[in-house]
Amino acid sequence: MPPGDGGGAGAGAGAQLEGRLYVTVGSARGLPRGGLLRRVAQPDVVLQVGSQRWCSDPCLVAGSRPVWNERTKFKVAGTAARLQVQLWSRGVFRNFLVAMAGVDLGPSVMTWGKCDLTVPLVPPG
Repeated sequence: MPPGDGGGAGAGAGAQLEGRLYVTVGSARGLPRGGLLRRVAQPDVVLQVGSQRWCSDPCLVAGSRPVWNERTKFKVAGTAARLQVQLWSRGVFRNFLVAMAGVDLGPSVMTWGKCDLTVPLVPPG
């Protein structure tokens, strides 16, 4: 988040924060391998903050370590927001959710200015 876009260092708990959240989807590793119908084919990433949703392009040559290096931004406002991360496998006959995670975007995240996070994803269910 560039300077001037966040709530500022003086924003306390319960303060209304407003700003932009920039997210770069880099890569994934350790994706499951298996037979024709069980491998992760053309994975993509879906990010959601509130009602705002973004989807990466599918990684056409994925293997177990797909790379996207795509960037997007969200408007963030309010006292509490959450970034939802989902990794999907897009196939010819069916799509399935491979893994997911959530990142709370409380006041501390909004006032950091810049934060590089590796988000561990877990299988659904």
